[in-house]
Amino acid sequence: MRRDAGRVRLIRTDVLRRLPAARACLPPIALAALAALVRLPTLSEQSFWLDEGYTERLVHMSLGGMLHEIPITESTPPVYYVLAWGWTRVFGFSEFGIRSLSALAGILTVPVVYAIGARLASRRAGLIAGALVALYAVVTCALFTIMLQSPDKFAGTMKYVPWPAFVVLPFKPLWNVARKGHLAVGDMAPDFSLESPDHKSTFQLASMRGQKPVVLVFGSYT
Repeated sequence: MRRDAGRVRLIRTDVLRRLPAARACLPPIALAALAALVRLPTLSEQSFWLDEGYTERLVHMSLGGMLHEIPITESTPPVYYVLAWGWTRVFGFSEFGIRSLSALAGILTVPVVYAIGARLASRRAGLIAGALVALYAVVTCALFTIMLQSPDKFAGTMKYVPWPAFVVLPFKPLWNVARKGHLAVGDMAPDFSLESPDHKSTFQLASMRGQKPVVLVFGSYT
């Protein structure tokens, strides 16, 4: 009986000793789970973008052919493409299959950021930094959605965005995709109306078609 009671006390002491270490693992695990929840469900919702199309074409080649083609068409090192080549042989060439490699890298980055923040500052700082990285995709998608709105709504929202966000977020690529629309070279310009500088009349582009050449100038000029 005494021997059994001693064993129970030893087991209890060992569990209590390990409990802080187990609790310390919960924040990075939770942050990684949050990052996975944000990234993985939407990987297949959009078709390949232009750069992704190049990647999809490269990984379909043989490994030797891909390594020969990369210096010709790409300016980045071949490490990612070699990893993607092997990855797609396991997970396929679909949008999810190709994007999941980058998504996994983003998910694994979150606990690393947490660990660095906790080591250099505090656990709270690591938690905040990890949460920001985990929600990066959400913020980027929100920014892209705002860019799809009308110019007045877009400007009204963006004036509240702090300037560091323009450095961290991929603003220019998102803007190019969001505002390019579906026009091709040679298509007719979409119709719109503008007030005259004195606000006394309105000019409509469609009313001038077929009558005289029209030059559209946006922004300041001298």
